[in-house]
Amino acid sequence: MGKIKPLKSANIAGILGKAITGFRIRTPLLYLLFVMLLLSLQRLVILTSLRDRFTDASAQDLIICFVTGWRFDLVVACYFTAPLLIAFFLMWPALQARQSFQKAVCCYCSLTLALVLFSCIADFYFFKEFGLRLDHKVLDYMGDADIYKIIWDDFPVVTIFLGTAGMAAAFAWFFRGVKFFEKHEFSLVRAVALPLLVFPLLFLGIRSSLGPKPINSGLAYFSNSMALSQLTLNGIYTLGEAVDSIVLRRESLKGLVDMLPEKEAFALTLQALARPEDELLNDPNNPLRRITDSERPENRYNVIIVIMESLSWHYFSAMDGLKKNKNLTPNLDELAADGVMMDRCFAVGHRTRFALSGILCGFLDLPGESVVTCSETEGNFFTIGHVLEERGYETMFIYGGDPLFDHSRAFLRSNGFKRFVYEDDFSSRTFRTHLGFCDEDLFNQAHKEFVAMDREPFLAVLLTLSFHRPYLIPEGRCEPVMSGKGKSDQLTSVRYMDWAIGHFMQKARKADYFDRTIFVFVTDHTGGKSGHLISPSSYRIPFLIYAPAILGTGRRVKTVCSQTDVAPTIMSILGGRYTHCFFGSSVLDRPPETGMAMMQHGARAMAFIDGNEEVAVIPFGGETKLYQYKAPGEIIPMCLQDPEVIARRDRLRRQALAMLGTAEALFLRGTYNIKQP
Repeated sequence: MGKIKPLKSANIAGILGKAITGFRIRTPLLYLLFVMLLLSLQRLVILTSLRDRFTDASAQDLIICFVTGWRFDLVVACYFTAPLLIAFFLMWPALQARQSFQKAVCCYCSLTLALVLFSCIADFYFFKEFGLRLDHKVLDYMGDADIYKIIWDDFPVVTIFLGTAGMAAAFAWFFRGVKFFEKHEFSLVRAVALPLLVFPLLFLGIRSSLGPKPINSGLAYFSNSMALSQLTLNGIYTLGEAVDSIVLRRESLKGLVDMLPEKEAFALTLQALARPEDELLNDPNNPLRRITDSERPENRYNVIIVIMESLSWHYFSAMDGLKKNKNLTPNLDELAADGVMMDRCFAVGHRTRFALSGILCGFLDLPGESVVTCSETEGNFFTIGHVLEERGYETMFIYGGDPLFDHSRAFLRSNGFKRFVYEDDFSSRTFRTHLGFCDEDLFNQAHKEFVAMDREPFLAVLLTLSFHRPYLIPEGRCEPVMSGKGKSDQLTSVRYMDWAIGHFMQKARKADYFDRTIFVFVTDHTGGKSGHLISPSSYRIPFLIYAPAILGTGRRVKTVCSQTDVAPTIMSILGGRYTHCFFGSSVLDRPPETGMAMMQHGARAMAFIDGNEEVAVIPFGGETKLYQYKAPGEIIPMCLQDPEVIARRDRLRRQALAMLGTAEALFLRGTYNIKQP
């Protein structure tokens, strides 16, 4: 038996060099570089084609954006490369030599690269529309048949699919020329040492962190620009994060952010929410259960809540909105002048379902999927419908679209709302889009319902839909808006929604129910604007109460408030005592310095603003920053070198985490209700 020759350093280097350039590394490495290239090119295309959104970005910021973006791209690339490395290193060599294996590798490479390319194209249009990467909206819309019609009408679907198919063929042609198998002598370095090097590197690439937690989107929030933060990410990563967030939310928020101990969270939340007029019920399963006494006689006024689709402050003249289109909302402006206008109200989230949770349930909601869509909350979640149903109110929900929209019928029907009027029930039908009947039909149908009501009082919730893609409205109702920025249809839809509201109020004033009714107008979430960091600037919405015979006219309230305060404010006007567990209180009865609002954007970030209009922006996984909000849309960074500023930031962060932790605990326990323990 011959002697084994010792391996010299030069020999080891030669073996490693051959291994790295060998087929087991060459093909996966080429594939990984292709994925990285596609994602980087897409980021460059977004930057150049939508450059007006990044005018404030410095050269340094753009460098950080691309370098940090490569980390997110590498995560995606490593995920897609992992099956190739597993196949090349763990599959028996005899199988690798077969032609079928080579065809399978070629097929995998070409199809998955085509998938990456398609996602880049879809992500580009998504970014162009929403200012965001692919996120929860994709999952929300997948089950909506109407959205596919909108996509077909508004986007070059055929061209995109043909182009993607052509690139898939090109990738297949390229990888057919790559040599997938080479005969080689057995080497201990190749067999053992190389996998021990490659797989840890692959794991590190997927994790992209040496710390206790893997990379998450918080790393992208390095500047004050939401557009730049989103440019840093990529759509495949954020879509995967959205899917994960649903699972994470169902389990625990601990995977997203360091939570406070439950006892401390409950105490801080109750301290922030409880008012002197509250009688605490001291329920350990739900410390928010309390009885609020308005110290006024109980009144049986009707309540009409109009939830306006996407109408942020940007479009509302009374809130210093679009300066170049001051007459977009003349009817709402008139109602604001004669009603009680909450000037500092903020949405709890970025979708209608979160608004239903905030407005009707007084609940903060949670990252990921809204509690409104969860089966656990059916028949087990507190709403203003429960309170008024106990007082003998007829409770109803009116919407011109599909009854399956956002799980609304199942959730509301099982939680205090008894009567529903959806598109199939409409007798007023003049114009319909893919989503449902227009706002004019909604209000006409609602007016008919109110006039024909055989008993009062009633609670009615109306949800508009005309200010939503595809921004189609009936002709001849209002003067079209001419915009040089391609926003004409969008702005005209705002004007039409305002016209429909004005038309409804004209008829309501002549009806018997008018003087006995509280009209509430509140927006579900902001829409049509992008480029803002998650902050009061991007979540500020109208909240208007109009009841001249009950409240008088002309009052403007600048106290910071949230959608969670809508129901308690209504209950304060109605008077009497009621039991509840709302994450809010009456805006009309509390000192301005006690104002606050929580804002969330899925599993990415949240923000919390206090009565002094200081706002803590908390990216999940990133550093919390403190800003001073200045209406209508300015946020001013505060110096975090000052110990006092740091202390204020940390106080707001703790308060936000306390309220979020309390909301999660009540949801998971199934105790967000007023049932006796």
